[in-house]
Amino acid sequence: MSGVTARAVLLALLLLVAVSVASFYVQIAWGRVQYFADGIPAAAPVTLLFVMTGLMGLPLFRRVGLTRRELLVVYSILLVSGPVLSTGVLFWMLPHAVAYCYFAQNNPQWATTFLPLAPSWFSTTEPGPIRDLFEGAAAVPWSAWWLPLAAWLSFMASVLLATFCILALVRRQWITNERLTFP
Repeated sequence: MSGVTARAVLLALLLLVAVSVASFYVQIAWGRVQYFADGIPAAAPVTLLFVMTGLMGLPLFRRVGLTRRELLVVYSILLVSGPVLSTGVLFWMLPHAVAYCYFAQNNPQWATTFLPLAPSWFSTTEPGPIRDLFEGAAAVPWSAWWLPLAAWLSFMASVLLATFCILALVRRQWITNERLTFP
């Protein structure tokens, strides 16, 4: 795809890390303010797009500024990748994956009804790490979580890759034939 430069992708990845850290801090410190989740377009990527566009108009940044295509690449990466890294996904994914094991400790019928149906990679089945997750613990037993985290990370990465592939399929139709305008 023309217009995709290494500096645009690198800038997008750096902004993604910065905005994700800021988003976690704001959501934890100030309550449930959602910058990536539940909104299309999300507030953080749109705000960053406007700020970057404004900065590119300043004489200091005009010389090394990003082109419109590069700004669109940065915006697209933030818009697609941001929700995956937001608390809307991460705070819900892991607890829901292991909740049935935690509740099976108090409800024996869950152990016979739900636990045999879940694959072994879906979550850890060790009672100690699951109890620590729900009741709080200072240390994380990473050895119990490597397989579930790797499985869920590969799933989220494949969803992200599928999203980019779908965008690549419809890009020509949207840009060339329908002439959709972008910021």
